[in-house]
Amino acid sequence: MAGLRSLSYLATIPVQGPLLSKTPPRTPKRRKLRHTHDPYTPKHKRELLSQLESLQGDLEAVRQGVREVGDKTGDMIERDNVEKAQLRARCNYLELQLESQKPTGRKAVQYNPIAAFPTAEEIQKARPKPKAPTKEKPPPKATRAREVAEEVDSLNMYSMMNTFQA
Repeated sequence: MAGLRSLSYLATIPVQGPLLSKTPPRTPKRRKLRHTHDPYTPKHKRELLSQLESLQGDLEAVRQGVREVGDKTGDMIERDNVEKAQLRARCNYLELQLESQKPTGRKAVQYNPIAAFPTAEEIQKARPKPKAPTKEKPPPKATRAREVAEEVDSLNMYSMMNTFQA
């Protein structure tokens, strides 16, 4: 039924209920403020709030509304200050980046590719040196075999035949 009340032909029917009052609430009239000093533009939230407190003086009835507006305005001022600081930092960063990308007078590096390879002296020093030959002692069986070989050489075929027959 609430949706039907908005229709034009039903809008002329008077609706009475306990919630409807005869006089609607009114907004209080504006009071003129007299300033003892000219307000300056606040730079921070605390300055704005102190300025509003000095202006409130005799406005006790609307004190909370003024305080809410002051808080919101102060928050916006603080956000603006933060945004300014961020933009300044970004601007400084971009300026430094531009300066660092400017071409600088660089000289070509003098590089000798042959210097990367070792010289002949270094190669000779790095090669392993051959060991000096050492005299080895023949094993004991070799000395006995040599003695037998010398004895056989001293004898000839004829003397051997005589030795075996006797």
